Amino acid sequence: MNVLGSGFLEKVYENALALEPRNAGLAAVRQHGLTVATNL
Repeated sequence: MNVLGSGFLEKVYENALALEPRNAGLAAVRQHGLTVATNL
């Protein structure tokens, strides 16, 4: 279901996607950093 529609900033969708897991009592981490190996 697309309740928000289009045209919002990315942060609006990020906040909306984090609500459902948190409302269900789950941990939701947003914008989690990753380390990328460059010497393969």
